[in-house]
Amino acid sequence: MEMEKKVLFQRMKGLLALVLAFTMMFGTGMTVLADEAKIDFEKINVGDNIHGGTTLYHSYKYSGDIVVYIYDDKNEDKIEEDFNNQTKSPWPGPKYSVKTLENSAGSFTPPVYVSVTLPAGYTYSVKKAAGGNTFWMVRYPLKSNEEVQPVQPAQLVASHEHSFQWVETLEATLESDGLMQHRCECGAVDDEYPISASLVYFHKYCGAIQNAPQNAVVEWNSDPFRCYTRRMMEELAKRPDVSLKTTFTDTDGSRKSFTIPAGQAPADSELFYGFTYLGNLYGWN
Repeated sequence: MEMEKKVLFQRMKGLLALVLAFTMMFGTGMTVLADEAKIDFEKINVGDNIHGGTTLYHSYKYSGDIVVYIYDDKNEDKIEEDFNNQTKSPWPGPKYSVKTLENSAGSFTPPVYVSVTLPAGYTYSVKKAAGGNTFWMVRYPLKSNEEVQPVQPAQLVASHEHSFQWVETLEATLESDGLMQHRCECGAVDDEYPISASLVYFHKYCGAIQNAPQNAVVEWNSDPFRCYTRRMMEELAKRPDVSLKTTFTDTDGSRKSFTIPAGQAPADSELFYGFTYLGNLYGWN
């Protein structure tokens, strides 16, 4: 019994030493999110460090969005300026970021999945956060000794070792959701999540607005959706010369339409705008 106590005591000392060493290396105020393939972005905090290739996601009931502004480490001191300027109206967007990741979705059929994936080859440090879905991050290139080197087995192993990667196994369309799977080449799947059809809706809409000619009237057939998200209205606000005529099928099967005049996109903080509300606001065609 006395020998068992000594062994247990030695193990506890070893564990304590390991914890102290880790604390000295990384500090107590920093959370390293390094080995997660997916992270719920509402759980991300300022000071977290995230490996490239990680998918940031969240499941909303009806609609939601995420925006990530990425900076090179040489412009880390400029984040504060961009962060403070966001309160100005109109805000042209971040001045010093090198890349913006954003995604928005809305649907009357819950849940709605919103996600972006951080590009590989970097470690990302969260410097600022707002609203639980907007982040300012600095990217640091991986050093050569941080890159994962392939392990050469000492001898051939008969059993198969899974190597999982995120792949899109079913493409999303306007009519149906797609599917992302964490899949091995042997066919084994250890995780998956749906790709909302509303993502297709969002990207097609943004393309129509962004590529519209000067002073154009964009005619948008919204079926099968009957709402716009806040992010979609922000895209329209970036083109104050463009009018948006929306045509949709109402719940009773009737076809209806309304037009948002140029420069009059709603600018309040609603997460999404139902078409009945917008039709009553701007008038039915």
